[in-house]
Amino acid sequence: MAIPRRILFMSLALAILLGPQHSSASCFGKDAHFKTTDQPVITQPSKTEPTLVLVSWDKIIQRPECVDNYYVRVWPEGTDMAKGQKIKVSEKDPKSPKGKNVVTSKTVTIEPCVNTKFLIELEELDSITGKDLEKTGEQLFKSAAIPKISNLDQSRFQVTYFWDPVKKVVDLKQASVSFPKDMITFPSCLDYVQITGSQVASRTGPSLSRQNSNSPNRGRALEYLGGKPLYNPEISVGGASTLPGRISYSDVTRGSSGSVSRQSSSSSISSTGSTEPQFAYALPRPRGGATKKVGPIKATAPFLQPMISINIPVEDCTQYNFEVQFFSARKEIGKVQNLNLPPLADIPGYVPPPVTSVIAISFNTAGKPVYGVKTSSGVNAACLPAYFEAYDSYTQRLENEVGWQVERSSSVQSLVSSTKEELEKSQEELLKAQGCVCTSPHLELTTTDAKVLKKTEANQLGHYHFQGMHGGYPYFMKMAHDHAGPHSHAGHSHGSTGSAQTTQKPTVSAQTNEPMFLFYDTSKKQWRFAGDLGGSKNLFFATVEKSVAKCPGDPTAKGTWQAATGTFGRFKKNPNVNVACETNL
Repeated sequence: MAIPRRILFMSLALAILLGPQHSSASCFGKDAHFKTTDQPVITQPSKTEPTLVLVSWDKIIQRPECVDNYYVRVWPEGTDMAKGQKIKVSEKDPKSPKGKNVVTSKTVTIEPCVNTKFLIELEELDSITGKDLEKTGEQLFKSAAIPKISNLDQSRFQVTYFWDPVKKVVDLKQASVSFPKDMITFPSCLDYVQITGSQVASRTGPSLSRQNSNSPNRGRALEYLGGKPLYNPEISVGGASTLPGRISYSDVTRGSSGSVSRQSSSSSISSTGSTEPQFAYALPRPRGGATKKVGPIKATAPFLQPMISINIPVEDCTQYNFEVQFFSARKEIGKVQNLNLPPLADIPGYVPPPVTSVIAISFNTAGKPVYGVKTSSGVNAACLPAYFEAYDSYTQRLENEVGWQVERSSSVQSLVSSTKEELEKSQEELLKAQGCVCTSPHLELTTTDAKVLKKTEANQLGHYHFQGMHGGYPYFMKMAHDHAGPHSHAGHSHGSTGSAQTTQKPTVSAQTNEPMFLFYDTSKKQWRFAGDLGGSKNLFFATVEKSVAKCPGDPTAKGTWQAATGTFGRFKKNPNVNVACETNL
């Protein structure tokens, strides 16, 4: 019986040791509990605040002292709970015993007039049994409110064709009217939104002659690719912005004002014309009778997405004018008129499907081609004229964008070069102020010594560019030779200082991406090349100590350069090592 008693004693000791520290207050061996049939109570405390409701569960929780956290789950009916609100409740209730219990109510925000579901989850952290989770049943609630409309901004309404997310095509038999619901206070409290429309009488286009069917500007936007920078394509034409598809440039989406801002951003751009995609009604249409009416189409709440979108059946890819009305308590409380569905060619968001996915070709028994339309593309036979016009317009806008991007790239490169030139002028002034005879920010480490060229340290030879000041002296860093171009060099002449010399290429092809610096070592009073600024890493080239040269490219440094080619790697003066002041760049 000794072993069982020992086990019992150890278990009790462990429980005493862990109980107060690793389990909820006074809950060792006990758990908080909800019944699955229990539901929280939802109330609307104030009729003037329909967005706020009080969720309470104090009547259905058992052993509330054992709870560490509650979670209030809130989501609209018919949607996924995981995408709704999950509100953590962990604050203590001062009215509970010893003020240690978590509160059992929470005020949450909901959208009025939307059937909303609620449930409560409890979380109990226990070092013995782990994390305990329980939840209540679901409760349904809907607060009441009266919708209000203060300002319906017509410019925020969008009219286009419907994108079918299942078929992945633009359905030209359905128009889509969209607008943000934030223009309406409590939009889901509306009775319904109603749309009616009428077809705009079609216009016939010009005769299909060669002269009229060809765009005089087609391809002109691509003149940049041929090195003709004088032509500046228009970025936005009317309602048709430059990029037809998913526009990724914020300034383009601002329309014509964005066009101005883009074109004026660089003074180097000069416009000699504009490539306007004017293809709408370029092809003839059948002459029809009375215009057709559509609607009324009604959309009812709830409106859960930020944008309210309503589809309307349309025909023949013609223009339509729509009217949107808003009703509450069986009365109209607002409306917007003259919302125009433009010609297909003037809709920048329309990306026409490939011709091969629209046109079907077969051959009859006589071998003659028979042309048809693949309606699976979203295009029908009546829409073919509008489709071809839109295709030409799409291509023109795309050409505009390509040409503009190429020209912008050239402008940016010019701006970068100009900035570098201004920077180098400032650097020259700084070097001049330091007393440098060589005020060029560019230096070249060279040698004609064949023995040095065979060493791996030969990879330190090359171009060094001024970077700033170190220890009161200028320092330089090795980098690719990318001089900005010709400009005035105050304080020095054009051409390398010192006598010209032919520099051979290193016979050792070792290249390194490690940085190399040229700086003044104040302890030795010498100019040196090293892999660490102020240090001696990979030190191989340096002037003699107690150098009097203010800067490494000055004439007083010439003839004082050394290379570590002596016995045991000691420095040895080498007249074939030189640092040239590059001024003719």
